[in-house]
Amino acid sequence: MKKIGIVLTISIVILYVDLHLFSRMIYNTQSCERFNIDNIELRTGVNIPEIKSYSCECTDNKKFSKFIIDTDKVDLDNYVTSNNFTLKNDL
Repeated sequence: MKKIGIVLTISIVILYVDLHLFSRMIYNTQSCERFNIDNIELRTGVNIPEIKSYSCECTDNKKFSKFIIDTDKVDLDNYVTSNNFTLKNDL
């Protein structure tokens, strides 16, 4: 029984460390290639909902991303209100 507890504890610690390192890798990503949305969500604490498309530009280690939210799947008014955003129509 003691061996099962030790193995379980070690497994949980390894899983925690792996997930922590994976999230740090996402957080430190400076490209538009992989984990772009995840990186923004980690840095801002805001969930990005279903999107239709996005564009991303990386220049001098600065990333500029623009997302087009899928308004057929997302209640935009509720999303804006719940995140304390200001709705702008620049299209």
